Amino acid sequence: EYMQRLLATGAVRNFETWYPAADGRRHDVLVSSTPITLNSKPNLLSFLRDISDLKETERRLRESEEKFRQIFEKSADIGVVSNLDTGTILEVNDQFVQRSGVTREQVIGRSDVDFSFFPDRAVRDAFVARLREEGFVQNQEVQLKGVGFENPVPALISAVLVALGGQTCGIIVVRIIADIKQAERRLRESEATLRKILESSPDAVCIHDKRGRY
Repeated sequence: EYMQRLLATGAVRNFETWYPAADGRRHDVLVSSTPITLNSKPNLLSFLRDISDLKETERRLRESEEKFRQIFEKSADIGVVSNLDTGTILEVNDQFVQRSGVTREQVIGRSDVDFSFFPDRAVRDAFVARLREEGFVQNQEVQLKGVGFENPVPALISAVLVALGGQTCGIIVVRIIADIKQAERRLRESEATLRKILESSPDAVCIHDKRGRY
């Protein structure tokens, strides 16, 4: 391909190829060549730029992006990537689709405000402002609402501020805690009932461990 381009255009610029080094390692290079006349004879002037480190960085970046995507997609929590300047949703995971009541196609490219996921707009704006100021938010308890859901549900929302493709974005993770809240409420009710029983009993009542310690 290199020779074909050279013959077709008369010169080659930044042709990517590789060669095996003496130690067996692969070296990626960019080759630029142009014809010259030297001592009345046609010659070829070539420059080689070693880009092995750049290619290795690109490979690691692709692997890192793939690992992030797998974690993002398979997470048991809701995941959203959005542009903080416009509110535009850039990506969502499967849990978002299952719990929100909307498809990827319906939300990507639109603002989260369009769907009123935050019943209280002021809470949403304060969350975004905090994320911008501090660079992250961890386990902030909020009320969220899915499309078609009658009542908001309690959730813990965490986020980190990142730059993606020149955009200021937030990677947001939401954990629904409705079951936890219900369990806490039942526990409080059970404890309150037990206390009433103890306080209203005409008999002496005490609680102690197996060693008789109160």
